[in-house]
Amino acid sequence: MKVRVLHHESLPPATLGQLLSRLPAPFQIHRKEPWQFPDHVGFDPYRQQSNALELLRTLPTPGQGEAVLGLVGIDLYLPSLTFVFGLSLLGQRQGLLSSLRLRPDNGDALLWQRRVLVEAVHELGHAVGLVHCPLASCAMHQSFHPEAVDLKEPAYCPACLSQLSALLGSQGQGAGKLNRN
Repeated sequence: MKVRVLHHESLPPATLGQLLSRLPAPFQIHRKEPWQFPDHVGFDPYRQQSNALELLRTLPTPGQGEAVLGLVGIDLYLPSLTFVFGLSLLGQRQGLLSSLRLRPDNGDALLWQRRVLVEAVHELGHAVGLVHCPLASCAMHQSFHPEAVDLKEPAYCPACLSQLSALLGSQGQGAGKLNRN
């Protein structure tokens, strides 16, 4: 599946480069574009965070056979959660990912880039219709802390890969339910 990556200026360029060069099959980056949205969209001055759902809604509609992934370096939340790494509309081929809370305390750039890659694979999985997986090493496993992301691989387990193949074969039509991680 072709992936259009929209990157906000808040995302460090090195992170984008690593992601573009390492995204696993069946996803292929076919376009990357700068993404601008008004600063006030979704921003809560009290929390000093942006509402992930409101930002997700600003993504363009994906083209035929395409998924859209918005990448930002700002802090995201949902009203019922302190923070989220990302958010996707299940099966609607749209996802959002923030690199901010994935940054390790020790400044390890390679670990940070790996975490962003793993969570990009995770959000793209939701975007095409995959739900959370119980297998801790699968990219689709749910993570509530950056260290939990380190236990995951930037790939799908055999069961999720099989389901992904079936979803892509049926053109990834989903119910539009939200999935966050």
